[in-house]
Amino acid sequence: MTHPTLRRLALAAALCWGMVSTPVHAEQTLTFYPVGPVYEYRFKLLQLVLDETKRADGPATVKPLDGNVSQDRSFRMLDSGEVDIVALGTSGARESGWLPVRVDLLRGILGYRVFLINGTRQREFQAIRSLDGLRKLTAGFGAQWADFPILKASNLLVDGVTESDNLIRMLMQSRFDYFPRGINEAWVELEKNKTRYPDLAVERSLALYYPYPVYFFVKRGNTKLADRLRRGLDLALADGSFRKLFLVYHTAFIDEADIGHRRLFRLTNTQLPPGTPRVDTSWWLKDKP
Repeated sequence: MTHPTLRRLALAAALCWGMVSTPVHAEQTLTFYPVGPVYEYRFKLLQLVLDETKRADGPATVKPLDGNVSQDRSFRMLDSGEVDIVALGTSGARESGWLPVRVDLLRGILGYRVFLINGTRQREFQAIRSLDGLRKLTAGFGAQWADFPILKASNLLVDGVTESDNLIRMLMQSRFDYFPRGINEAWVELEKNKTRYPDLAVERSLALYYPYPVYFFVKRGNTKLADRLRRGLDLALADGSFRKLFLVYHTAFIDEADIGHRRLFRLTNTQLPPGTPRVDTSWWLKDKP
């Protein structure tokens, strides 16, 4: 029979060994951009990814950036450490300056664009049969958004606006004719602005498409965080939680958009860097129009 003192020593050694071999992680707080109702899904997905990697990397919570800043400034704030993670559309310039995690957070949905318009002009848009017809009208768009050059390169008339919060107001003041928004964005904007602008509407017959992945970006050199985000995304893909969250947030918008019954004008994305992974839209787009 083992002597009680020896048992106590063995137990103490086991406890000490457990304390040494099991890493203790302080909880991290990571600042995230962009913020607002349109971006709630990206925020929730990031928290899911961090939870998936909690056992290996320790607990972490997401804090939205306090204050409204431009997309360009958000990337500069990555460099300064004021922001830890940015989740925005990609481009060659962005991937050269910062470190992307090349998994499309939005499964291709942001590349399918419907139009916010003054609803009194619906028949005018329904009469458009070609991209040349659309080129007679002017779009309003964020001048700092990575897909702004895509529209310009496609010879669409585009009014670039630095303060993107002004776009809805400018649209309803007839400063331009339409405002292309992702399927995941248009109805959020409509709900947000319906009281102030009762004539604001989502156009019912047209859409644009261009490949436009949305990635998590971190400061170049922050490979530890990038690796955690990639592992978390892979785990969420494997256990189905990524797909579940995506569909919770987007199914109603997908049904509203009814992409298969719209005239779809395809544009080329000249901004994508070489080797951009193909986007899998199979979660939501069963029959590509």
